[in-house]
Amino acid sequence: NEHQKMMMFLYRAAMVPSHPFFVVVEIGGHNVWRKQLDKLVRMGQGGFLSDDKGVKSIKEGIPDTFGMLEEEIRAMPPLVRNFKCSGQLEKGDPHCGDEKYTDYACTARKGKVSWHPGFKYHALIGTRMALLVTQLLIDALEELVSDLETTDVDSLLAKLKEEDAARFANFQKQPLPSMGAWDDGKIEGMDIGLLLKSDGICKTARTPSFTRYEGILTERTNDRVGEFAPPHRESYDVGIPLEDAQATPGNGQMRLAYDPNDREKCDEIVKPDYKDYFYVDKKDGWSMLSVPNKAERQAFQYDPSKMKGMIVVCDGVCERGKCKKDDKISFADIEMFKANAFEMKVNNVPVANLVAFGGDCILLHGTDGMTTFQKHADHGGFDLTVKVNEDGKHMRMATVAIF
Repeated sequence: NEHQKMMMFLYRAAMVPSHPFFVVVEIGGHNVWRKQLDKLVRMGQGGFLSDDKGVKSIKEGIPDTFGMLEEEIRAMPPLVRNFKCSGQLEKGDPHCGDEKYTDYACTARKGKVSWHPGFKYHALIGTRMALLVTQLLIDALEELVSDLETTDVDSLLAKLKEEDAARFANFQKQPLPSMGAWDDGKIEGMDIGLLLKSDGICKTARTPSFTRYEGILTERTNDRVGEFAPPHRESYDVGIPLEDAQATPGNGQMRLAYDPNDREKCDEIVKPDYKDYFYVDKKDGWSMLSVPNKAERQAFQYDPSKMKGMIVVCDGVCERGKCKKDDKISFADIEMFKANAFEMKVNNVPVANLVAFGGDCILLHGTDGMTTFQKHADHGGFDLTVKVNEDGKHMRMATVAIF
């Protein structure tokens, strides 16, 4: 369901007031994705697809260092030096395999495997994107200069705003794009219109995340703020280690936790994205997570009237999907839910059914076939409570999205 996820992201991005355009690179031979993206463009969304032929010609143009003298290799620009050896990128002799990854810090770090691209390949893709945006800016400026020969600035600005508003209005009127397995009627209780077009709020424990760095997620906006940093040098709230969460009971709230093994032991930032989660186990009893909390309501000017109450919960997966012990229950494990291994409530209304929704995510359904939940009478949000019923088991919630 990867192309459904991409379509959801792009369509919701198109609904942002600033009307951004998308740039998609390296989609290769995925014709289904191309057709979906082409449809968005025909609907009026600005977008650019990578030209695979262009990528191929760039790769062919990278100089091959095989057979060159060492002094000739060292004289090459850093981002093409030892990039191609014997016609292969990032592998082969003399040094392409050895210099695939940066070596300025923590050379024994995780992720240095054959199927991951190295820093030169990332630089190639990033440079292509930067050149595209630069060329678009130049083209726009040249067009503006040409238009200003026949009109004044205020009139031209008004005309451009009018054109943009008309394009956006036309985009909103278009039929929703096909989402394949996510289309209406294919997933019980799924309202694709809500998913793509309605206002929504997302609460995630994962980083990088603005809400984590600004202290909004944990309501520590006065004392625990910062930015991504090497482990043990963060100033934002990192939560508690998994071992501490397992050793001590909670206080009725789902606790923000992390696996220390997910952090690289390095004084440089080599991996700013962490799979943190909200933790609960049996000894905690019923544990609550408010979406949105008070700080989130203030920061994002939360309007309860725009929420319909369709709720998606995504499980907090272990590193590479494998937990060290068989002590975790997945929120997406519908059979375990049916066996009463765990229970859930929304604003004290029992969750009666879970519906699979792509990968590790599920839709929550209430009693009597209810597919949306009522907002809280006091704060207009949604208090999710979870209770684990099996000894020695815990659960990890990565993300909650409400539409």
